[in-house]
Amino acid sequence: MTGTSKTVAVTGASGYIGTRLLRELEKRGDGRLVALDTRPLALPVHNIVARRKDVSRPIDDILQQHRVSTLVHLAAAPSPDGDAADSTTKANLLMLESVLHSCERAGVNNVVFLSSHLVYGVWPDNPIPLTEDSLLRPNKDYPPSNERFLCEGAVQKYALRHPESRLAVLRTPPVLGPTSPPDPSRIFPIAVRPGRRPRGIPFQFLHEDDLARAITTVVDRQTAGTFNLAAEGIAMYSEIAEALHPGPETKRRVPGLGTHGLPPVDLPQIPRLERTDGFRQRDVLKHPIILSTGKVKHVLGLRARYSSLETLTSFVNTALV
Repeated sequence: MTGTSKTVAVTGASGYIGTRLLRELEKRGDGRLVALDTRPLALPVHNIVARRKDVSRPIDDILQQHRVSTLVHLAAAPSPDGDAADSTTKANLLMLESVLHSCERAGVNNVVFLSSHLVYGVWPDNPIPLTEDSLLRPNKDYPPSNERFLCEGAVQKYALRHPESRLAVLRTPPVLGPTSPPDPSRIFPIAVRPGRRPRGIPFQFLHEDDLARAITTVVDRQTAGTFNLAAEGIAMYSEIAEALHPGPETKRRVPGLGTHGLPPVDLPQIPRLERTDGFRQRDVLKHPIILSTGKVKHVLGLRARYSSLETLTSFVNTALV
């Protein structure tokens, strides 16, 4: 890491993003890492202290013991459907507040929180693209959207109470890559069916490597502020549907890698999730959220190395095969 030696703590360190982030932080070579998760680490990492810990409970003793200067909060409870989703939202909000209180007591002044593009809400009149200054209009009856909004509110309240702290909020579209869990619903919350491939609907993704590199840059520079992160370019709905459902006699084409005889991805396991209280999850397909990445390019000089289509195909042809 750059500058003086520092200790970075990562909550949710054994999860998908946490595992990829630890690998990136390990490359920096300077400073120590503290991994916090209820599960063991997925991969061995050098110069790390791993603690099996539920971070919804106080962790200030661990932060103080290891003189943590920066904390990256990735821990989150799974997102079930139905009535349980509301209790999960509350649990994740209380977990974040507990982590922030522990940072306050332990004197950790640098905090990075991973949010989502869903904080802007899924609306037909969303501007394209959305900047960090765009109005936040979460879908209150869509728990993934409302939860991120409430959590960002907790971060902003903490920042107001602690102006000496440097808090960074990173908003991302779906994060995919070769080590992503093999779950097609990471792309969409409902099934993409063959034969229904409307054109002209754009979507964004973010490659796991680009996210890990961005978080590491924010950690190194102790940057404060809110940043949109996304891959370069877009992937059209028709391209996504073709990648997931090539015809039985069609080979899947991977941009830049030629043509590969890969089996079609079967998606019946993704439930058709409908709501009667104002929000239908198919609206995610009808009104995609497109982020502007001008701020992160200007402030941090960060540009994604993978396009949205390259990110999608790396996931489909690695994680889903």
